Amino acid sequence: MLTLSAGPPMQLTEFLTACLALGQSVLDSSEKNAALVALATALQRDDPALRSACAELMAPEFSDYMAKELLSDRTCKVLLVVMRAGGVIGLHNHPRQYGFICCLDGRVRVDAYDTLGQEGDMGLLRFCSSVSLGPGEHTDLLPEERNVHRLEATEPAVVIDVFMPPLLEENRTLCRRYEDPPPARPREVVRAKIVPPPTALGQPATGST
Repeated sequence: MLTLSAGPPMQLTEFLTACLALGQSVLDSSEKNAALVALATALQRDDPALRSACAELMAPEFSDYMAKELLSDRTCKVLLVVMRAGGVIGLHNHPRQYGFICCLDGRVRVDAYDTLGQEGDMGLLRFCSSVSLGPGEHTDLLPEERNVHRLEATEPAVVIDVFMPPLLEENRTLCRRYEDPPPARPREVVRAKIVPPPTALGQPATGST
């Protein structure tokens, strides 16, 4: 987890255009991460388009969270997620994807795991870390590291997620959701029961991001 420092202001449309260009680039994960840190730093929190998107998500009743797709391309997907206090996005993976998670408002805890394999209907996971993200703080996931995670808002929160690439159709069968495993220490291996695949993003309480 890192804290973002101040940067030149950027509107939401500019942020999405830059994310699209980044997704189409040949940069490796560490270079993309550095670029996304700079972009998230520059994103204006009071940009009217961003405020409008947040208000749209907060308008209906929801139990845990609501998500809105801001950008979807064959190389990049950007999601805006609002979470109520105590809201949970259950443990799930992102097969063969790089992901960047930035808290824009509130506070959210991210528990991250490596996936080691599967025994029947049980997933073998290695606990990596549990980080609490406040405004301007971020974490990431890699195809082979921290690729399984769970999010819980400890207060009402707004989060922006960037995935490169988005979930590709040929990887859909690799998607997994898990029941919460027992508490673990860093590097400890735990077993977590695999549950049915997630439903569409944006559905209250049942999707994954």
